[in-house]
Amino acid sequence: DRKSDGKGKSVNHGRRRIIKKKINIAPPVRFPRPEFPHANSNAWLNCDTDPPIWDGVRVHVLKHPDIKIGDEVRLKWQGTLGFGGNQPIPETTEVFVDYWSAAHEAQGYYECVVPYVPYVKPMKDEAGAYAEFTVWRNKTRIGSSSIRYIKIDRRKSHSLPLLCGPGGDAPD
Repeated sequence: DRKSDGKGKSVNHGRRRIIKKKINIAPPVRFPRPEFPHANSNAWLNCDTDPPIWDGVRVHVLKHPDIKIGDEVRLKWQGTLGFGGNQPIPETTEVFVDYWSAAHEAQGYYECVVPYVPYVKPMKDEAGAYAEFTVWRNKTRIGSSSIRYIKIDRRKSHSLPLLCGPGGDAPD
């Protein structure tokens, strides 16, 4: 309730409400970049990739001491018409969400399989993609990785416009 202080100013002598908040002051963790385990030694996914890219592109988030069972892993995928993130393709943008499990802990990584359609098929001739991830625990961001780039080329022939895909080699 308000009372005058005798000088014409109002003073509030009411109850004060104390609000307690939990604040995370730990700096965010910088996780290692995700891995593309089936890329060749030059960081390419192409017609010779095994398993074939039309079976999905595998992306691994490696085990880390700051990732705990039950943590949410958000893996962002972005396809591009060029290398190194150049010319992103909007319809290939996706965030895949999963939770770190005892199975992931035991195998040493979480595997996200990015579906060929619609996220990989648009990358045809010397194109690319990138992946990065963020880890969340109890609605708090624990940390994130840097971006890992990959080159993708489905061109089978330079003389003929043939692209590899699930139905064999054909024009797109």
